Amino acid sequence: MVRWENMTGIRYDIVVMHDAEDLIHPLSLKTFNYFVPQYDMVQIPVYPLATAHSRLVHWTYCDEFAENHTKDLLARQMFSDFVPSAGVGTAYNRWVIEFIGTSFARNMFNKNSLTEDYDISLRLALGEARLLYLNRPFGKPIATRAYFPHTFSAAVRQKTRWLIGICLQGWRSYGWKGNFRFRITLYRDRKAVLTNIVNALAYVVLLCVLLYEFVNWALPEYGTLGPVVATGTPLWYIVLIDTGLMLWRFVHRYLSVNRIYGHLAALLSIPRLTISNVINFAAAVRAINQFFRNSRKKEQVAWEKTTHTFPTVNEPVLYN
Repeated sequence: MVRWENMTGIRYDIVVMHDAEDLIHPLSLKTFNYFVPQYDMVQIPVYPLATAHSRLVHWTYCDEFAENHTKDLLARQMFSDFVPSAGVGTAYNRWVIEFIGTSFARNMFNKNSLTEDYDISLRLALGEARLLYLNRPFGKPIATRAYFPHTFSAAVRQKTRWLIGICLQGWRSYGWKGNFRFRITLYRDRKAVLTNIVNALAYVVLLCVLLYEFVNWALPEYGTLGPVVATGTPLWYIVLIDTGLMLWRFVHRYLSVNRIYGHLAALLSIPRLTISNVINFAAAVRAINQFFRNSRKKEQVAWEKTTHTFPTVNEPVLYN
């Protein structure tokens, strides 16, 4: 870019990141032009392309991005001002790039991080840069669309990289800097590597309880077994509260997916939660194993490329 500027005398004011397979909204560049340089980094939503409902793995990405980019990012922006870059649909103020070059020009995108997009947005936030997440700017659904992995193994590999870069490498490289709100945001990002495992263990507990109740029902001649959780005990009320919170999470997932993909996809997003949890569990176990194995050997974790599917010319994309 600099060489082109030197040849033509044209100077670029905004640098935008996209992947080659992205479908770019026709109004996204105008949106970036409007909000930069008032803000140093601008992120627009990323929504996976809708596809056949039989592609369950891909739809788990649709579910998660719909909830993150229509609800969670809006909340964290108001709470801590730390908006992570999604790696695509991200615009940077050229001045910021030149300014931060005084401190890490030779490594602006951290080559030691598996999530260099998250890494640079974290460094900008720690430097008190002005970061902005836009949901429906000017009342229009301006977003980046793309396909995500369709197979279980590809999804696990990609999410392994995300967990290592965001949770483990980010923790090791930057610790817990910032004020209380900023640290809470970091905690919410990094806890995934543990909560993904806890979620999977909950399925084991559920299977044990179902087996226990089945035996209690199928073999009455051996006497009635005691209840797993006695009514009125503290554990009983904890189970009731947790069940209520789980149903509340179902409502949030349904409403978020419905905003982008409609009622059918929103309904199917509830049973797809199990598939998401299995993928996230496998990715968490793999991330922990790779990170600590390479740390013990004092080696860098290898960057695993994700195989992408490119949309066709006649891809049905709704820009509204």
